[in-house]
Amino acid sequence: MNLLSSDDPKLRAQLLEEERANSVIGLGLALAGSALFATGMFSPRARWAWGVGIAAIIVSAVPLCISLAGAIPLLVFWCKPETKRYFRGTPGPVVR
Repeated sequence: MNLLSSDDPKLRAQLLEEERANSVIGLGLALAGSALFATGMFSPRARWAWGVGIAAIIVSAVPLCISLAGAIPLLVFWCKPETKRYFRGTPGPVVR
C-alpha cells in the first residue's frame, strides 16, 4: 500500500478507508460467529439448536476460505442422522 500511495495522498486516503471498511465487516462477522457458537454451546437438545449449529458452521466458513478445511468435516458430521436424531430428542436404535 505504501509503494502505491506514497506520491498520491488521495489514493492513500481511499486505500485506508477501504481497509477500515473491511475491518468493520470482519469484526461484524466475527461477533456474529461468536454469538452463534456461544448460543450453541449452552443450548438444550432442541431442533432449533441444530439450526444454530449449522448457521455457526456456515458463518465461520464464509469470511476465510482457509477455515473451509475445518468446516467441511464439521459440516459432514453435523448432517449425519445420528446428530440430527440427538437434537430431535428421539432415542436411537438399541445396540446389543
